[in-house]
Amino acid sequence: MTNEASYFDVHKQFPDGTSMILGFLAISHTKTGKILEQQFMYEAEYTSHPLAAEISPLMGLDKQGMQRFPSDGSSFVGFIDDLLPDDWGKRLIARRINKRFITNLTSLNYIGTGSSIGACKITMNGEVPNWDEGLRLDKADKIIESLNSGDIEALSREELEYVALVRGGSAIGGARPKMLVKDLEGNACMIKPNQVTDNHDVATLEWASLEICRMAGLRTAESSIYTLNGKIKSLLVKRFDTTPEKGRRQLATINSLLKDPHTQCDAMNYSYEDIAGCIKKFCWDVKTDLMQLFGAMLINQALGNTDDHLRNFSLLSCDKGWELSPLYDVLPHFPLHAEHASRFNNSGYLPKLSSAIDTGKALGLSRADAVLVSARVLEALSNWKELLIKEGVDDPDLLNIPEATQGRFQID
Repeated sequence: MTNEASYFDVHKQFPDGTSMILGFLAISHTKTGKILEQQFMYEAEYTSHPLAAEISPLMGLDKQGMQRFPSDGSSFVGFIDDLLPDDWGKRLIARRINKRFITNLTSLNYIGTGSSIGACKITMNGEVPNWDEGLRLDKADKIIESLNSGDIEALSREELEYVALVRGGSAIGGARPKMLVKDLEGNACMIKPNQVTDNHDVATLEWASLEICRMAGLRTAESSIYTLNGKIKSLLVKRFDTTPEKGRRQLATINSLLKDPHTQCDAMNYSYEDIAGCIKKFCWDVKTDLMQLFGAMLINQALGNTDDHLRNFSLLSCDKGWELSPLYDVLPHFPLHAEHASRFNNSGYLPKLSSAIDTGKALGLSRADAVLVSARVLEALSNWKELLIKEGVDDPDLLNIPEATQGRFQID
């Protein structure tokens, strides 16, 4: 069988808003879309640019020439995988091109012209990338209603361009329907409406969870509740990959950093210790980021956020290098006592606040730092009921989540 090759340009938008081609990508594949090999090379002009930065902590600018990455047939190297859409995004692409099923390779052909997050875009060779930050919020009513109902068939091709084609959890998104918008002050945001099939007020649960993170002193994506026509509640999240100069900062999920280098398959049986290892290896302020991770783990356990997989943790590029990004996609999942996606100490059940000190030390923190973070988390959790009641939630099962996960350890 004769193999084929597809060629792509990789674009970068700098924090100052300017952009250029970062590098070139070639995918060797069969006619049926089976991926054989991926090849990437930095553009020489890019590497000499004063604002040039690596596309991934694993792919330094000093790596000249063609870099080759094998595949298991369907998996992409980390920096590409971070840009691929989740199942929701694939559904949108399929709708756009009138197909019932699409492969990862087909997705790659269309992500450059869709709305997405992050500082990099992959387009077909010679294609112009779409850096649009989205519709104004007050112009997005029809799309929000369609996302709420799940009826994307009602959307035009032009409207579909604004719906976010981001990988589930690679940044402020997750696997739920979402779109990119600009709020009334012009800030780049993502909006995630409640859906008619939801059993709970998911938007409020996620907003309250993020507020708990913020109150605990952790870097957290700014969020608020937006209600359309007095009935459709949505979570409005301010993007942290954009800059005041209308530029962008690069993101790299922890998932992309822990892939199998021989197959590009996602890691299996991963842990908070693995995430801490990435922080120690790649981040410029290790202590601060370990405290951030420790606080996130305590809150994930306390609120039953068992969907704490590796795409829900990212590194964000900054002037000094890489740092753990603000927290995002934090909310309770039911049943609350299920195993967590990310393990700790070889267990899918995370330690409670009552054993927080030993947990912090195991991640690399001093006793004093572990005490400080756990005290802040405990104080923040005391606001949980008040936050939910403020937004009209009165279900006792939701109001008492911290008590339910902590057992005898009292949350006052």
